Amino acid sequence: MAINRTAVIFENREYFYDLKSESPMEIVIEMYSTIYIIVKDKNGQWVNHLNNRNQLSKGLLLATVEAINTKK
Repeated sequence: MAINRTAVIFENREYFYDLKSESPMEIVIEMYSTIYIIVKDKNGQWVNHLNNRNQLSKGLLLATVEAINTKK
């Protein structure tokens, strides 16, 4: 599995993350030694997985998804 380290800028801060895996319904990233799973809900919106140890703020989550989609 390839690791792709990149960054997202949100609220004038730069957040670094590694993209671990990506599928149409799920994105897995590692940000500051914490794994975050982002999934699409039944309405097609990206949200934090319920089992995440920590939750990304909605704004940071959406900015991260946008940054990942932009790199395609």
